[in-house]
Amino acid sequence: MGTQWSMIRALITQVGFFVIVYEICSAYYGPDSAGGGAIVLIICFTVFILVPCLIVHVQYLKYNLDLSVTIDSTERTISLSYSHAEHSFNFEEIKFVQVSLTPPIYRGGKFGWFIWENYCYATLVSQGGERFIITGILINDPETFFKKLGFIVTRKKMFFPFIWEDRYEKIVNPRSIS
Repeated sequence: MGTQWSMIRALITQVGFFVIVYEICSAYYGPDSAGGGAIVLIICFTVFILVPCLIVHVQYLKYNLDLSVTIDSTERTISLSYSHAEHSFNFEEIKFVQVSLTPPIYRGGKFGWFIWENYCYATLVSQGGERFIITGILINDPETFFKKLGFIVTRKKMFFPFIWEDRYEKIVNPRSIS
């Protein structure tokens, strides 16, 4: 788990790993026979690592565009503000925080095999049933962060870290707060 820059660093590391594997394959098989294998390697890397990572990262960036979270631990308040709106509430108004994690992180690991497995998000559930989503690129390690603030934190396992907005739950996007 981590912030946006740590996710980008991890992606660059995986691209570097891909280049090393490609160079080893081309050196081992020779320049003439590496062409077919290189195309398969590039397609697999793109489909299974790069595209899913970019989809999640762009969704998280769009979701948190111009969003800022201000926490005042002495006043025990949280403020979510977007460019044109703000919503503030007391810690007591939060029923619980649900952190959605991929299986490797859910089991207690520090990182997953695929870079997109390191993404996560937290859903703040208020007493009134409203849900506010904060992604892991905005707050590093949301589970530890909200536990330190004294919130009840529940964990939810998810295979892919895409934010699925359930039609039956009232999820408040800070953009729609008036």
